[in-house]
Amino acid sequence: MFESEGPTLTPLKVAYFIVFFVISWLGYAGGPAIQIESQYKHVSWLVAIPVGLAMTWYFQRILVGRLYKAKSGAMLPLGIRASWVAGGIAAGILTMLLPFAVATIANRVIGTTYTASYLVTGKSIGRGKRTCYDLTMTKADDASDRFDVCVPKSEQDATRVGDKMQVTGRRSQYVNQMIRFRRIS
Repeated sequence: MFESEGPTLTPLKVAYFIVFFVISWLGYAGGPAIQIESQYKHVSWLVAIPVGLAMTWYFQRILVGRLYKAKSGAMLPLGIRASWVAGGIAAGILTMLLPFAVATIANRVIGTTYTASYLVTGKSIGRGKRTCYDLTMTKADDASDRFDVCVPKSEQDATRVGDKMQVTGRRSQYVNQMIRFRRIS
């Protein structure tokens, strides 16, 4: 049986991935489309920089001196440079997810539900890891309120530009989230 000479990274890896999972889950929109308000985006990224630096420093303090298993199989201590790099990467990932998680939580807690009419103003096909058959929906009385929604090919084919959609969503000052939509005629 292998006995460690000091603190290892295993408990920290487990704790990090639990936090990563929770933040990712909270940040999940739970609907077809979401719009983060532009004022919130600007403020959140300004706050994210010092938060990211503080998290990097915190992770670095935890990581320095911890033992990790090298490719050679030996247990080696994590140095200062490596702990800063690892802490920066870990904090960067969490910092990128955090604004979306905060906006989604605020939307669930203080957001109000709404139902509004939207018009289909465009159709497109996006290629990437998977093909996205996109419908662009614009609110009938506010052209700046738009959603791009990925739908199945059959639904995109059945929808024409100019069709009216009834959108049910949830809105707060941080995020506008589409929950579902249906065609009305």
